[in-house]
Amino acid sequence: MFRLNAGFGLIILCAFPFLVGVIGLCLWRANPLLSRLQAHLDAINEIMQEDVSGIRIMKACVREAYEKTRFGKANGELVRTQLKTLVIFAFMNPLTNAIMYLAVTVILLAGSFSVGNGSATPGNVMAALTYTTQLLNGILMLVMLFQNISRGLASWKRVKEVLESVPELKEGSFDGAARAQGEIEFRDVSFTYPKSTRSVLSHINLKVHRGETVVTGIAPFFPGDILVIS
Repeated sequence: MFRLNAGFGLIILCAFPFLVGVIGLCLWRANPLLSRLQAHLDAINEIMQEDVSGIRIMKACVREAYEKTRFGKANGELVRTQLKTLVIFAFMNPLTNAIMYLAVTVILLAGSFSVGNGSATPGNVMAALTYTTQLLNGILMLVMLFQNISRGLASWKRVKEVLESVPELKEGSFDGAARAQGEIEFRDVSFTYPKSTRSVLSHINLKVHRGETVVTGIAPFFPGDILVIS
């Protein structure tokens, strides 16, 4: 653009800081939201996994309303964070387009004066518009690339936390030589869930000696479930 016409090059050069400022501001506001978005998504997946795997226990304990409230709260936080992120990115594309089209308008005005005083030809103006359009397409692709990079960095931080986490449980030094000692005994044990009038376990008397295994049905609430004590 400078080799074509110094005035056209200066117009694009003046528009460039505004483009960088808009992109940098939007990404600066969106990056924390993307990290929170991944955390909320993890919370949703955790709740879904717990509810699906423990659905029988949840129904037996009459916790459906509580789980609905918990899921609704987590889902609401996810929706609000996602909406804020989308609003920021929705403003970024129109603002960058507005700046570039404003530069095109200024080039047309400057080109008309240049053609009028003979310092430029109509071909120079059309070439400048073509270069500006190509530059606009490149900037739009760059904006989309920055969006993907921001989302990828937020996801990478979450993955990195898992990869670099140190397990609290470590392998012990048990060599298998020790032998179990003692016994387990239940004397007149009963159990009732909160807000329930029906006993799940009633007057259970049980003694398990060392080396024994007891397999028995727990309650009518869990047909087919077993309690294993070894």
